[in-house]
Amino acid sequence: MAGSENENKQLPKFDPPIKSRFLPGETDARRVRDDLRNYKKHRLRCANAKPKVDNKAPPFEIDTYYNPDKLHRGGKTALDNYMRNLKIARKLNFVARDGSTIDCWNFVDKHLKSDVLKLKKENERVERANEKLYKKVHSLPISELSPQVMAKQWKILKATIIERSRFPWFKDLPKYPSISKFATITSDQETSPRTRCFFDLEFARSKLPLGRLVFELYSDFAPLTCANFEAFCKGYNGLSYRGSPLHSIVSGYWCRGGDVSKFNGSGGASIYSNDNGDNDKNGKSLNVLSTTEENLTLQHSCPGVLSTYEDVESKNPSRFDSKFNLSFRPLHTMDGKKLVFGKLINGSQTLCKIEAYGTKFGKPLQNIVVSNCGILERRRTKTCEGRKAKLARS
Repeated sequence: MAGSENENKQLPKFDPPIKSRFLPGETDARRVRDDLRNYKKHRLRCANAKPKVDNKAPPFEIDTYYNPDKLHRGGKTALDNYMRNLKIARKLNFVARDGSTIDCWNFVDKHLKSDVLKLKKENERVERANEKLYKKVHSLPISELSPQVMAKQWKILKATIIERSRFPWFKDLPKYPSISKFATITSDQETSPRTRCFFDLEFARSKLPLGRLVFELYSDFAPLTCANFEAFCKGYNGLSYRGSPLHSIVSGYWCRGGDVSKFNGSGGASIYSNDNGDNDKNGKSLNVLSTTEENLTLQHSCPGVLSTYEDVESKNPSRFDSKFNLSFRPLHTMDGKKLVFGKLINGSQTLCKIEAYGTKFGKPLQNIVVSNCGILERRRTKTCEGRKAKLARS
């Protein structure tokens, strides 16, 4: 039965009729016939091809898209709105046919008058008064309370506030004990006034000044080290702290400088070394630190303490070198290891600026050098001179 159904099945007919793709006389009839037969088979395969992908339309559920309750409520709302609009239109039509006048801005009737004109006149009067006052204020001479002067003063004050907030003052310096509070005083220590040295710092590239540091040298406790430091502040054999950088700045700890020979921390010089050797005429070592001649009881008890670069208690004794350490905070762990020979007495804000350009590992963010250095002379006051004159007269 299945075979008879396949035999009775007719092939689809193609309209318009298939024509040969060759021109007459281009090829023989057999080749044209074979080509037409192959093309018919191809058309039949295309016509009888079955899809391999389900391309049927998705099922459409009417309940999902059609809700009679919503449609009924929407229609009722639209009908209510229509009836309200119709009532309003009927009232407007009745008013128009009646011929009465309706004017909300009818200022003839007292009960319909508005205060708009009155308010307008009042605003114009206030505006004229303000204009007179404005001209009167601007005609006055410029005083300290004028906007121009106050704007300039505010710019200066704002810059000062920003600067001090970035580099705050050492307001808590008085709470730190003195570096010589627990020092052991010997009988042979000098009682003369202590020497004061200064450093003027600047940035190496931009040449902008950073500030001044003033140190007080404790020559009564460490005379040899202070003499070495003082000599390089003045200049010794063509070497000086002028132009030397702060080659290491450790934030929150200390900074190091004083390399007057190589300017990178690996050099240094001393006034106690000579060209022939390390001994003087008496055979005493000159460039080796003698702990018996220096007082090691000074402590790193406050910010701004000057101390030697190398340790005192080392296998190879420390040498009198030009390099030094300058602390940013109390360093009690360095007491007894570094020889303290001075402290900062002026320039705490400059010390804060130096610390701001430091890093955790010691490499500074900007190169800071000593632009000028020297010794400060103590000035005698007029009161002292007057007392001496009175004593001389008596």
